Amino acid sequence: MKIRYFFYLFFFSSLFADFVAFDSLHDLLDYYRKHSPMLALEASKKDLVKAEAESYKAYPAPELSLEWGSQSDMYYGGVTVSQEFLYPGKRKANLNLQKDKEVLAEKSYVISRINGELQIAKFYLDFLLVQEKERYLDSNLSSLSFVLETAKNRYALGFSSLDEVFRIESEMSKLKIKNLDLVQERQSVLSWISSLLSLDSIEVKVNGALKERVLDLKLEELLKKINQTPEFQALEIHKKIAKDEIRVAQLKSKPNWMLQASYMVMKEQNDWSLMLGFQLPFFPWASSEFKGSVNEAKVRERSLKLEENNLKSRYEQEIKKAFLAYQNAVSKKNLIVEIHENIIEKAFEASLISYANGKSDLTAVLDSFREKILIQEERSSAYSHLYYSVFNLEQILGLTPGEL
Repeated sequence: MKIRYFFYLFFFSSLFADFVAFDSLHDLLDYYRKHSPMLALEASKKDLVKAEAESYKAYPAPELSLEWGSQSDMYYGGVTVSQEFLYPGKRKANLNLQKDKEVLAEKSYVISRINGELQIAKFYLDFLLVQEKERYLDSNLSSLSFVLETAKNRYALGFSSLDEVFRIESEMSKLKIKNLDLVQERQSVLSWISSLLSLDSIEVKVNGALKERVLDLKLEELLKKINQTPEFQALEIHKKIAKDEIRVAQLKSKPNWMLQASYMVMKEQNDWSLMLGFQLPFFPWASSEFKGSVNEAKVRERSLKLEENNLKSRYEQEIKKAFLAYQNAVSKKNLIVEIHENIIEKAFEASLISYANGKSDLTAVLDSFREKILIQEERSSAYSHLYYSVFNLEQILGLTPGEL
């Protein structure tokens, strides 16, 4: 009864679980952009900065005072209105500072989005590689099935021993165990993608062999793109914000002024007055506030200039290193594909024909078969390094997957 209960519980819970099927990497990335909670959190930070900027559009609020009283044998009443006026340029300087902070928040959002997209793309590549291994395994099982039938026929004719049949079946068992590992690896990759998309489970419907990304890359052109990277652009905005902060700090030394108008209703003759007042922040006992702000902003500006030089140098080294890794990955992949298709595969086919014709023994076939498995694994690894080298270049340059 308990077993049946847990079965029903699992069945109905799976019906209500979040399950989405995807047909391509484009679909995965599109879903991520629209539904990712992590990305939504970054977007909310951007909206928060934008909302904060609204407060800097306001002018100082006027003050209204009402007064009633008596003096000797006379009653009086009146109204006083006061309005503070900012020194020209102060409000605009604060608005410019907030606008640049909005642009910076947008760049931070783009950097977070691209990093998330590249994570998904890498796991998607892992999924394609698992599929590639599964296709190799199916092909290898089919090849061993042919060898097994040949061995049985040879045994029936008295040309070989039963030991050869068992050796082939042992090799097939190893492949079947490896297939279980691939099933687990597939589920692990899908689980990682599901977690990035905040879904309970997903299915990726992609069939066909892994295709090579042929790129015509030149190091000089890649180095020219450094200034276009989101991180470098964010640093430029930081520098602009530092200049804005210097301007805001400098304007703190400028006086705001206040205009006050009063009108009093008296017993005999009404009274009125106008008053003009000024703040004097440049006086010695008050000037330390704006001087400290100016110095702080200037130090930040100088540190950003140093950081710019370091960042540019780091980007140049990372691009050169990633470009070299890409070139090596292409060369290694081409060599392994050539060895696989023109040597190992043909050698294995030749060993099968020789074994079927009684011109070689099973050991030669199995040795050739194991070499075939090794080169298949190296081929999958070569494609993995090739794609990862491209993703690495795209990440350094701040590009979305496939944009390079």
